[in-house]
Amino acid sequence: MAFDYVVLKKAEDDLDEIIDYIAADNPKAALELYKTFLKQFEYLSLFPEVGRLRKEFQPVVRSLPVGNYVIFFRESSPLEIIRVLHGARDITAEYLD
Repeated sequence: MAFDYVVLKKAEDDLDEIIDYIAADNPKAALELYKTFLKQFEYLSLFPEVGRLRKEFQPVVRSLPVGNYVIFFRESSPLEIIRVLHGARDITAEYLD
């Protein structure tokens, strides 16, 4: 099965930062979290409507929590993963530009 999604540059940078930070203490946990993110990206490409609609951002995006993190994405073809941010952040529109 082909999954139809792209990970934008800022999201790639987010993933690198998250995985590097966790890998410094626990490489195995970092690898497992990375695999979890990839599985969620695939899932979202098939079922984007499961994400929470975030009308406070323009253009409108959706989000899906994954552990302590939140995946932000746009329903498009292909689905765009725009950011992966820690859920404790006060996320404002400039994070998603």
